[in-house]
Amino acid sequence: MNRLARTTALLLGLQLLPSAASAELRRVQLDVPGMDCAYCVKTMSATIRKLEGVESIEVSLEKSSADIRLKAGNTITLAQIRRIVRSNGYASKDAQIDAKGKFVERDGRPVFDLLNGSALDLAATPPDARADAVEITGVSKPGEKDAEILTVNAVKTPESPRRTATPTPKTVHEVHDSGDSRNRD
Repeated sequence: MNRLARTTALLLGLQLLPSAASAELRRVQLDVPGMDCAYCVKTMSATIRKLEGVESIEVSLEKSSADIRLKAGNTITLAQIRRIVRSNGYASKDAQIDAKGKFVERDGRPVFDLLNGSALDLAATPPDARADAVEITGVSKPGEKDAEILTVNAVKTPESPRRTATPTPKTVHEVHDSGDSRNRD
């Protein structure tokens, strides 16, 4: 009976602890200038795919970019991805990210905590920042060493629709005298 009570208490206690799987990077779209051959694409794809937690990767030679989708519960950090890119001989530039985490303050600075041992420094705290876990989209720029500087573009809370910090560009459809229609950004 005593053993059953201890086991139950342990299980209940574990449920109260923050879960590393409750927050993480979800998608990383990374600019990778300098890729100029199919071998580069294949090598980059193969080395990133080796990270535990990668769901899929699409590397584009034409766009010089990598689009990495990550599995739920992953512990991958942006620093890991950037190290792999550098080890393949390329500089890593801006990264468009989708992530889940919490806005917190560390050492007097605002950060977005991914709750997996990784945090991204914030360029500025969004006006709709909350203390509970949220999903964000934003652009992360490499800082000094493995630091990241994140500019949040949108915050989605569990009970609200996605709110954008900046207006989304709209597509304009023009009808010309010849009768054809074209998309213009």
